[in-house]
Amino acid sequence: MNYDDIIKTLSDKANINSRTDTATKLSIIFYNKEAWKSRIIPGLSPMQFETFMEFVTYRTPWGLGWTDQMLKAFILPEEKKLWADIESELPELYANGENPKYQPKVEGITCNTSKLGNSRTYKIKKLKRDAPEYAEKVIRGELSANRAMVEAGLEKEKVTIPVDVNAFCNAIKRKFSPLEIQQLKDLL
Repeated sequence: MNYDDIIKTLSDKANINSRTDTATKLSIIFYNKEAWKSRIIPGLSPMQFETFMEFVTYRTPWGLGWTDQMLKAFILPEEKKLWADIESELPELYANGENPKYQPKVEGITCNTSKLGNSRTYKIKKLKRDAPEYAEKVIRGELSANRAMVEAGLEKEKVTIPVDVNAFCNAIKRKFSPLEIQQLKDLL
């Protein structure tokens, strides 16, 4: 089976049989960059991809048309090296308005069409740009992307609280100092 046949099978979600078979095919494609870096489809414009994630998330027939969550779901737990390799090749996030793909067509008009996000991929790109040492820790599996964003000072810590008065009170007691609890009482 050649690379184009493997890519065609992976892009047709109905043909995906087993997780092990799919992970093997993804690994074959990832480590053979000539299979996905430049995609030439007869009768269509050629496409160039800088990263595997860009190729995976791009629409078919050039890419696989998957989400990054779908990709991770098919990579087996024992394939940690493959996932780390995929994440390590992610580029850092552009500063607002600097992405060359989204430059305005008319001079004097600025637009920011870059996606904001809460996904692991977005957070790794942002960490690569603003706190590279934390990005490496996330890729190596030492920290979660959320914890790294908080420790790097790029996000405030968040608390998920069930809609229940007792659970809410317990969460406040766990996360807030006595002074902050008093400030909360004053605000209520």
